[in-house]
Amino acid sequence: MSPSEASCSEESAIEPILKRTLTMPEESDISGGAVSTDANFDTGWGAIGFVGYAYGMGLRTEVEVGYRQNDVNDLSGVAGCSGDSDAFSVTLNGL
Repeated sequence: MSPSEASCSEESAIEPILKRTLTMPEESDISGGAVSTDANFDTGWGAIGFVGYAYGMGLRTEVEVGYRQNDVNDLSGVAGCSGDSDAFSVTLNGL
């Protein structure tokens, strides 16, 4: 491979990445109307995927899609409640 072919292939590339994550949200305050309580969450999981493309000359775009999930451990002052917290995110970067 010639030096010009090597530098050309390094300048533009698609880079897919998938990562698993551990999520540990802090306590959350819930209030409104007659409700005022705190929610505590169990440690949960998440997944984040990235796809980026480098155009060369330092220009690059990237899309990130993520999902996170945690179970509600307890609601202070409320007996017999359960639930979960889910978050879906999409981010677009251009550099």
